[in-house]
Parts: sequence; C-alpha cells; structure tokens
Amino acid sequence: MAVAEWQKNLANRLGLSGKIRVAGEGVNVTVAGELKDIETYMSEMSDWDGLAGLGLANGSEESTGRRKKFFKPSFGCVHAFPSLSVKVVPEICPFGVKDWQPKSLPSSTSIPSEESAITALTPASFHTLISNRSSTHLLLDIRNHYETALGHFTNAHLPPIRRFSSLPNYIESHPALLEDKEAVVMYCTGGVRCEKAAAWVVEKFGRKVFTLDGGIHAYL
Repeated sequence: MAVAEWQKNLANRLGLSGKIRVAGEGVNVTVAGELKDIETYMSEMSDWDGLAGLGLANGSEESTGRRKKFFKPSFGCVHAFPSLSVKVVPEICPFGVKDWQPKSLPSSTSIPSEESAITALTPASFHTLISNRSSTHLLLDIRNHYETALGHFTNAHLPPIRRFSSLPNYIESHPALLEDKEAVVMYCTGGVRCEKAAAWVVEKFGRKVFTLDGGIHAYL
C-alpha cells in the first residue's frame, strides 16, 4: 500500500521509531523522536490528503490547536521504542464484525447535537452529560475488563470482555441493554475504539451515541 510506504520513508527520514499501522479505515501512529522531528512529522501529516477537511494544515493559531488535539503529542523518551514497525493490517482496531466498515464517524463539538447521530463531546461536556444523565441513556465503558478494573465512571456498564473484538457479540447477546435506551454514552482510553463502536451502534441499532472525544486520556 502506497500510504504504508510513504509512512515508512517519512518516519525513517526523520529518525522516528515506534509503531505505524495502516488499514483501509485509516492510520494509527505511535512514534517517538526528537521534538523538531515530531513537529515535522505532524506538519507533513497535516498536509496529507487523507486528513483534508480537518483544518490542520493552514498554520493559523486555530489550526495549531486542532493539530495538537488531533495528534496528542506528549513529552517522553526519544528512544521509547527499539525500532520502527510499519504494517498494513485489515483493521486498525479489530472489531469482530466481518466485512463491515463504518459509514460515519464522530465529529468534535462542545455541546450535544440534536441532529447528529454521533456526537464527540469535549471532556467538560461529557462530564456534564454523565453528571445529569437521563435513565434513557446507557453509559457504556467499551474497554476490556483489565482496563475497567483499574478505574471507571460511576454507574457505567462494564462488559466483561477480554478484547475489543468481543464487544459486538456481547451487545448483540444482551438485547436488554438497549431495549429501553434512546442513546448510548460511551468512552474508551483514547477515543479510537469509540469511533468504530459508535458507528456500529448507530447503524445496527439506530441509537444516538455520545462519545468522549480523546477518551479518558483527554478527560484526565
């Protein structure tokens, strides 16, 4: 895949190490390097056609803020990873539903939308929503049970799953979870898993979905 080759060449040119996974649904990147090289990587990624429309590329103060929120850079060890691994994979996050691709993904907003089937909420708006949650809203933690054991939101439903790919089967085999719910409020660690799970819930069950934009990582 041309995107994978481009990513490999770009990361090698900048001396980055880490993991890059490329699939038809997108690219997942966790890399480490010198600050100037990470900045260059984010800049070149922002100019990529695959990210067009996200407002990352024009260099304005607003786009710089969007870029930081999108890429989530953080300080750490330059040599956090021993090498660079770039692979083409069937799915970024294996979901356990064969031959399915999401038709829509969440879009960030600060307030719940009445029109959108999927709404990605800022941490502040998410906190407000779950603090005043209606009984018709299911608060769903879509992480695995190892993660939920470390901590979770009060009154969240915690599926006893070992991996993300078990979530669809769990929800389908427990129809009572959604039968009296108008909406699902879901969260994960970084927000990536919610993008796919939210789209599936909307398409499969016709429920409105609110997600925590950036996941617990952003909330904390």
